[in-house]
Amino acid sequence: MTLRRPFLRVALLAFALGLVAPVSPLTAQADFRPTGPVSTVTVDSTLSFLADGRVLAAGGRDLATAAGKPVSSALLYDPVSQTWSNVSAMGNARFAAVSTRLQDGRILVCGGTGRVASVSSTCERWDPSLNLWLATANPQLGPAGGAHAATLPNGQVLLFAGADRTGTFILQGQLYDPAANSWTGTGFMSTSRTAGSCATQLADGRVFVIGGSTAFGYGEIYSQLTGKFTKTADSGVLRFGCTATLLPSGGVLVVAGADKNGAYLNSVQIYDPTANAWTSAAPLNRARTGHGATLVPGDRVLVSGGLTNSGVTPTAEVYDVVANTWTEAAGLTTARSGHSSLLIEDGSVLIAGGADTTAGSAPPEVYEPSATLFAPTGALAAARYWHTATLLATGKVLVAGGYDGLNMLASAELFDPVAETWSSAGSMGDPHQNGTATLLQSKKVLVAGGNALGGTMKDAALYDPTGNSWSSGGTMLHLRTGAAAALLNDGRVLVVGGSDGSNALLNTEIYDPTANTWSAAADMHVARIVPTATLIAGGRVLVAGGSDGLFDLASAEVYDPVANTWTVVAPMGTGLEGARAVLLADGRVLVAGGQLYAHLPNIGEVYDPVADTWTTTPPYASGRVSVGLVIDASGQAMMIAGQSEGGLVSTVELYDPASNLWFDDGDIFVPRTNMTATLLASGRVLLAGGSGVTSALATAERGPVTKKINVKNTGFIPATAALPQPGFEVTWAVKQGTHSMVDTQLLGPPDALSQPTPLYASALLGAGGGYGFHFIAAGTYGYRSTAGEATTLKGTIKVPVTAEPAGLTGPRQIFVRWSASRMTGYLFDVQYRFMPTGGAFGAWTAWTSPDQPGGWIQAHSLFTTLGAGTYQFRARLRNAATSKTSGFSPPASIVVT
Repeated sequence: MTLRRPFLRVALLAFALGLVAPVSPLTAQADFRPTGPVSTVTVDSTLSFLADGRVLAAGGRDLATAAGKPVSSALLYDPVSQTWSNVSAMGNARFAAVSTRLQDGRILVCGGTGRVASVSSTCERWDPSLNLWLATANPQLGPAGGAHAATLPNGQVLLFAGADRTGTFILQGQLYDPAANSWTGTGFMSTSRTAGSCATQLADGRVFVIGGSTAFGYGEIYSQLTGKFTKTADSGVLRFGCTATLLPSGGVLVVAGADKNGAYLNSVQIYDPTANAWTSAAPLNRARTGHGATLVPGDRVLVSGGLTNSGVTPTAEVYDVVANTWTEAAGLTTARSGHSSLLIEDGSVLIAGGADTTAGSAPPEVYEPSATLFAPTGALAAARYWHTATLLATGKVLVAGGYDGLNMLASAELFDPVAETWSSAGSMGDPHQNGTATLLQSKKVLVAGGNALGGTMKDAALYDPTGNSWSSGGTMLHLRTGAAAALLNDGRVLVVGGSDGSNALLNTEIYDPTANTWSAAADMHVARIVPTATLIAGGRVLVAGGSDGLFDLASAEVYDPVANTWTVVAPMGTGLEGARAVLLADGRVLVAGGQLYAHLPNIGEVYDPVADTWTTTPPYASGRVSVGLVIDASGQAMMIAGQSEGGLVSTVELYDPASNLWFDDGDIFVPRTNMTATLLASGRVLLAGGSGVTSALATAERGPVTKKINVKNTGFIPATAALPQPGFEVTWAVKQGTHSMVDTQLLGPPDALSQPTPLYASALLGAGGGYGFHFIAAGTYGYRSTAGEATTLKGTIKVPVTAEPAGLTGPRQIFVRWSASRMTGYLFDVQYRFMPTGGAFGAWTAWTSPDQPGGWIQAHSLFTTLGAGTYQFRARLRNAATSKTSGFSPPASIVVT
C-alpha cells in the first residue's frame, strides 16, 4: 500500500524551497483617530474615570480666546458611542487642577488656577447620578499647579506636591475624608516637587512620586499605614516633565522628561518597590517631555506626543515590557504636548487636552492598540519544529526533539516562565521527531516514537525533572510516528495509530510506568495516522479523524481501558486529518484545525460523549492546519497561527463553547506553524519554535494574561465583542434581572415622521431570555440596555472588513469585503491609507464607488494597489436617508511586496 504523505509536510517543503509565496496576515494595526466633536476644545482640563467606564473632562483653558481664559464647563466622553456630551458646569472656572474618583463613585476636583486667586484653594465634587457639583471642604494648602491626587485603599484621598498661588512649594501631604467631608495634614515630603513631577499608585495602594524641577534623583513613597513619605533609592537622574507608569510586574516605568538645564531626555528607568532598586531600560527613540504614557494590553506602554528638539510632536512609541524595546507607532492625528492619556475598558486609549504646534488646543482622539497581543520571550538554543512541549509540575516547560530543517534533534530545553529564559535539559540520546510526549503521575515525562536518523523508531525516553536527566522509557512493540497518546486515569499511557513508515497502524499499545514496559492493547476498528486522542468522562479515550493512508477520516471510536475494548461512535460531520483536540470544561471535545485532502475546512467539530453526537461549529476566519490549540485560563479554546492554503497565518481565533462561536483574538508576533502551544500556570500561553516562511524558528513568544471574552454576552461583560468578519450573529443572554438591548446610534430606517430609529432593539427580556442580531456590515456598533437598571449596561460590537490578494492576472489588486450582502437603504463608507515600504502611513482617504461617489452600494470590490507597501482598509455603515453612521470598523491590513 502506498502511504499518502500529509499535506502538512508537502507544503512546508514548498515553503523551504521558495515555491509558495507567503501571504501577510490581516491584522488590526495600531491607529489614532479623532473622537466625536466637543463643544469646546480646551487644554489643562482634568480627566477622571467614572465607575461605568465613561470619562469626565472638567475645566481647562480655552486657547481660542485671547487670554486663554479658564472655563468651568465639564464634558463626558462615552467610549461606546464615541461621543462627548455636556454635563453641569463646575462652581469655579479652573485649569491644571487634579482629580480622582472617590469610592462612592463621585469625582473630586481640587486646586488649579482660575479667574480668581482663591480657586486654587477650593475643591468640589461631581455626583454622576445627580449631575450636580457639590460643595466640598477646602484643603488647608490649596495647590495652584503641579499637584497629584490619589484615592487610597481606606477611601481617603491623598493630595500632595505642587505649589500654592504664591509659588510656595507644598511639602506636606493632605488627606481628605469623604465621609466627614474634612481635610487633615499628613506626612511631609523631603523635597519640593512641582513643575513636572510624575507619580503613580503602586499595586499595594502606596503612592510613588519622583522628579520635579527642584527635586533630586530619588523618589518618595507615601504609605497610609504610617502616614509618612519615605525616600527611595537614588535613580541617578534628575528629571521633570516625566511620566510614571505602573507595570504588571509591580515596577514603575519612569520615562523621559527634561534635566535641570532644560535638555530633553530619552532616558528610561524601572523602579522596583520591593527591592528598592533602579534599573536602566532601553532609551526612547526620541528625547521628549510633556508626553503621555499609558499601559495598554499586551504588556506594552504607549508614549505619545510631547515636546522634542523639533518642537511639539505627533510621534508615538510603544515599549514592550518583556523585550525591553521601543517601536515607532502610528502618529497622533494632532501634534500635542501636556495632554492626558487614559486607558479605556475596551483596550483603546483616550488622549485629550494638550497644546498643538500653533499653541492652540488639540482636539481629543483615541488610540486603537494593535491586535498583536503576543510578545517575544527568550529564544531557544536550537531552532526546531515537530517537537513536543510539556508543562511540568514545577511550572516550567520541557521542549524536546523535533527538526531544525536539516537534522532531527535529540536535545531538550527547559523554559522558566518567571525568568523568561531557556536552559538545557540534556539529550534524549536518540532524536525524536513527530513523537508523543506525556506527563506521568510521577511528574516524569515520557517521549515515545517518532522519526530518528534511521527512519521511524519505537524507542521511548523518560525525563526526570528532579535530576534534569533522561533514561530509557522502554521499547514500544511497533515502529510508529504521527501517533497520538493519552494518560489514563490509572497512570498508564495509551498510544494509538500512526505510521510504521509504510502503512497506517491499526494497533495500539500501553506503557506501564511502574514496570517501565510496553504491552499490546486492543486494535482500533480503523487504522489512523495523525488522529486525535482525548481522555473523556469515565476514563475513556476518544480517538477521532486522521488518515488511513489513502482517505481522510471522519470516523471516531472510544477506548475503554477497563474492558480493553474499542467502540465505534458517531462520526464527525467532516473528515479531518492532522487536527488538534481539546477537552472543554463541560466534558465535550473540540476538534479543529485540520485538513480534508488538499482543502482546509474552516470549521470545528464538537463531540458530546453523553449524547454521542457531533456538532459542527460556525466557520472561523481562516482554514488552517498545524495550529496550536489550547484551552486558555478562561475555559475558551485558542486556535493559534498555523498554515492556510495561502501561506502562514499569524491570527489567533477564540472559540466560546457557551455561544458556539469563533471570533478574532488578535495576532501572534511572528507567523509560524508546527510550533507548540502550552498554557502556563500564570494563564499565559507559550509558543515555542515552529517553522517560519523560510526556515525553522528558535524564537518563542508568550501571550497576555487571559481575559474571558463573551460573544454571547452574559451580564454584558466585557463591553466589547469582536467578530471575525461581517455576517456573524451576536446573542445577548440574560442571566438575571430584566434587560432590553437597543442600538444607541439610531442606524435603522426612518419612521413615518422621518425620524431615525434603532437598527436593532429587543423586547424586554427576563432571566433566561435571549436576543440575537446578525451584523452584516463592517463597523463599530454601540448598544445599551434600556430596562432601567440601576447601572446602565452597555457595550460595543466591532466588525472588521476583510482583505486579501485578489489572485488575478494584470495589475496587482486587493479584494476587500465590507459587508456580507447589499443592504437596501444603506451605503458603505470605505476608507484606505497607504504606507510605502520604509515610510509612514498617509491620511485616511475615501475610496469612492465609480458609479456612486457618495458611498458604495456593493458589499465588496477590487482595489488597485499603488505600489509596494502596507495598505489598511476600514468601513462603516451609513443610512442613506438619515445619514446616521456606525463608527468605523477596526482596520484590516495587507502587505504588498
